[in-house]
Amino acid sequence: MDGLRPGLAGLLALAFAAGACTAAEPQASPATGAPEMTDAPQDALPVGPEEVSGLWALYASDRPDDRECRIALQTTPQGQGFGVYLEGCEKTAIARVAGWRVIGGLVALTDAGGEPVLRFRRTGLNRMEAETGGVTYRLEPAAMM
Repeated sequence: MDGLRPGLAGLLALAFAAGACTAAEPQASPATGAPEMTDAPQDALPVGPEEVSGLWALYASDRPDDRECRIALQTTPQGQGFGVYLEGCEKTAIARVAGWRVIGGLVALTDAGGEPVLRFRRTGLNRMEAETGGVTYRLEPAAMM
């Protein structure tokens, strides 16, 4: 992540390019136009570039007041997965993340060597969670400023 850091404006542009709006919007029912409700178990939620790309905020159970970390999951192919952009994440578990990919139905944030740093499972349409070392990490769609 030593490359260009375009700031908030660049992060927002990357988020739109990554499909930020699609990550946070429920699918509408073709018949009614209303959001579809499903009884499928949460672990059956699809996981892939189109379903999870976009701008996310990282929250950690050991740092409940820290709300500065934003991550843009891009659909741009990079190495074995896809590109990411981090902002405000220097003091978090994902500071060394350089990409992401889907491994076994989980969203794996990976380091520069392609090794998983954290593996997130979808727990809802607008939420992913990972646990490591007694800390729960949560990704939710980031507010657009």
